[in-house]
Amino acid sequence: MMSTTERLLRPKEVCQRLGISYPTLARWVKEGKIRAVRTAGGKYRIPESEVRRIAEGLPVSKEVRAVIYARELPIPEKRPGGADPVPEAVLLLQGLQGR
Repeated sequence: MMSTTERLLRPKEVCQRLGISYPTLARWVKEGKIRAVRTAGGKYRIPESEVRRIAEGLPVSKEVRAVIYARELPIPEKRPGGADPVPEAVLLLQGLQGR
């Protein structure tokens, strides 16, 4: 329950604390998943107690996601001096697969 002196947080700060995007926060407010207070100026503020309540129920994820873009290129002839034509990025990606 919100006390009269409870701190009200701006949406940006709530998103940072919960690790969510603004559209997700807006959807949660609309769905009633998180309670928000509307200011006289029409802005939304979220009570700190609501952020704590939601944060306690969110799973802590240590998962790291990466997006890798690759395209297949024709393998060029060996370079003068016998240098390997395989790009360094391919070698780096091969090294990551072994982790």
